[in-house]
Amino acid sequence: MSFGNLLSEIYQSYRTIVAYNNSAEISIESLWVTEPVENQPYKAKIRLFVVSRTIDISEERVYENLDRMFSACEANLKLNKYGVAEIVISELESLLQKVPSQTISSIVKDERIEVMQNQMLPACYSINKFEAAAHDLSAIVNSLIDHPYTAVSFQITPTRFSAEENGAISQMAQILDTLSKGVMTQGVGNMSITAAESLASVYRYYQANKNNALFSYGILVFGDNRSIEDVASKIYGHLTFDSTKDPCFRSFFFIFPCMLLL
Repeated sequence: MSFGNLLSEIYQSYRTIVAYNNSAEISIESLWVTEPVENQPYKAKIRLFVVSRTIDISEERVYENLDRMFSACEANLKLNKYGVAEIVISELESLLQKVPSQTISSIVKDERIEVMQNQMLPACYSINKFEAAAHDLSAIVNSLIDHPYTAVSFQITPTRFSAEENGAISQMAQILDTLSKGVMTQGVGNMSITAAESLASVYRYYQANKNNALFSYGILVFGDNRSIEDVASKIYGHLTFDSTKDPCFRSFFFIFPCMLLL
């Protein structure tokens, strides 16, 4: 499935929407919910839902935005030979009420402060970026079909860097690039900062893509404790497939009464 093309189309729609209202927001959620089955070698089937949300200045604009998002998703799914049907919200609510929601696992990106031990840059904010991956989602799917009434929510929200953020990224990329190549130190000579090299590549990546499609995200797993532990570990493993690098994500568990708002 050409999901990259769909993301580009969604982001272009977002740019059109915010051109009319700078404070408007949209989001797309891919929601996977399992239901029990009988007389099958697996315990559950997976139902896939696409949920769109938007905020705008009027009800008319909201419905226009939703229609634009759903049309893009529907066209892309049909192009890839998927069947698509619109459902009433009560059907989805009824299904989600069967999913235990007392425990939620949120998979989040690891953030940290790297100590550079250099006067030019004493410390630096650090994250890992998504790496390109060619492996499929079979491990996640095989885990889900073993756990009835479990849900996984992949949420993406189009966003953009502010002028100040773009300036800070460019400045940091330049400083890190200089440190990775080496700086003159009295009594030592040219000294390169090893930690700066990997950080420089991350900031260069965001600097090069600052005008491209940009999304914030959320990954949530709902279900009982055993199901969440199994499914969340499979998602984590899929996203951190390169064991030679630092983990990009951490998994947090929240235990509290909650409601799923659609």
